[in-house]
Amino acid sequence: MKRIIEAIYEDDFLDCSYGFRPNRNCLQAVDKLDKEVMRKPIKFIVEVDIRKFLDTLSHYWMQRCLEERVSDPNLHG
Repeated sequence: MKRIIEAIYEDDFLDCSYGFRPNRNCLQAVDKLDKEVMRKPIKFIVEVDIRKFLDTLSHYWMQRCLEERVSDPNLHG
């Protein structure tokens, strides 16, 4: 299931996105951030803890989003 959904949505992600992406990890994200901060004038950096974020999402809307892109009826509630 992970590979199917990953294949469908992977092209939608920006290159600057590292979280839970194939062949990407937090060390690469920190390295990229370090390079960007040292190369450009940065006024601020925001850190956000999204640990419980998925708990607050509406399952109804997540299901609707899946239905838009995934045609397999086994995935639909």
